Parts: sequence; structure tokens; C-alpha cells
Amino acid sequence: MRKEAERWLEEALWDLGTAKILHEKGRYNASAFYAHQAAEKAVKALLFHINEAP
Repeated sequence: MRKEAERWLEEALWDLGTAKILHEKGRYNASAFYAHQAAEKAVKALLFHINEAP
């Protein structure tokens, strides 16, 4: 399960980085979308980390 949690966290961080880049470029709608995706993936990572399947 730990590897799955790490994978989801890496994806979340990637999406967060994308959200930051888009925000800097003034692409606010797309930035909000990626920020939301990052949050969902971070929660999924947490659930896998505590052995609760999402």
C-alpha cells in the first residue's frame, strides 16, 4: 500500500506544480482545475497510506 500512496502523492505534487505554472500565466480556470485535481489525489494518497481504500 505504501508504494501506491507514494505514487498518488507524486501525481498530486505534479498537478500542484502545473496549477502554479498556470496561475503565474493568468490561466486561472485551468489552474483551479489542476489545484482541485491535486487536492483529490493528495486525499487518495492519504487514504492509501492509512490502509483505507478510496
